[in-house]
Amino acid sequence: MVTVSSNTDSRAIPSIADGNDNTQWQSDACLPTGFSQRPAMNPLLRLCGGKSPLGAPSSLCSASSGSSGLGNSTDTDVYTSATIEPASGQACFTASLPNGPHTAYRIIVKGWYGLSTGAPNVSVYLLTQAAGTNATSKVLAMNLTKGAPYDYNTFPAAGEWKVGWRGCGRCGRAPGERIPLPEVAVQVTSCVECAVVDMGDIKEVGVLRFRFWSPDAIYTNMSVSADGVEWDVIRVSSARVRAEGPGISVR
Repeated sequence: MVTVSSNTDSRAIPSIADGNDNTQWQSDACLPTGFSQRPAMNPLLRLCGGKSPLGAPSSLCSASSGSSGLGNSTDTDVYTSATIEPASGQACFTASLPNGPHTAYRIIVKGWYGLSTGAPNVSVYLLTQAAGTNATSKVLAMNLTKGAPYDYNTFPAAGEWKVGWRGCGRCGRAPGERIPLPEVAVQVTSCVECAVVDMGDIKEVGVLRFRFWSPDAIYTNMSVSADGVEWDVIRVSSARVRAEGPGISVR
């Protein structure tokens, strides 16, 4: 029996132990579309629409005057958008992390400038407020390019945060032009993924063969267990490792 921590696609799971090097299972919680849909990893999930799995109120989200549809910015649907209106030369959106402070690992933001090719490009900045202080830090999150419908960025953002996301686009544009904001998410837990092959009983084993690819992992452990509770690590691979050729064999 094979069990996995994420991506429970019934077509992919059997690939872990099918003896075919040309098939595979791939974890997905560390991908933007993976962590953003897990409330334990993304406290902004459906927050701005008042449907937070954590029970947090939508009042934790706000935007510059005249903005609308804020719930669309945290609904995990990249085809819906909040409309952030410019006010005094800036279009701003703010989301406070519920049940914080949290240690943030990564942010994803997807913005859309629109199709007004006569306007200047827009710079979007991320402002974070550290827990227990009123101090904010500012970093350039992305540049929205005129006429580009799907500008997207993901970047590391270490630190304990109370206000998790405040994006401000410096507009300098004619009244009526606005910034659609399809999606914002904050990753607040590390990604630990696993796949377990249960042989059904304790058996004497001569060779264990692993073939894997983990280019973005900090490390990868290969472990064995007699009871599924206590595990003995038999091999540790460092980051950005790909097992080539016949794979890794452990005797």
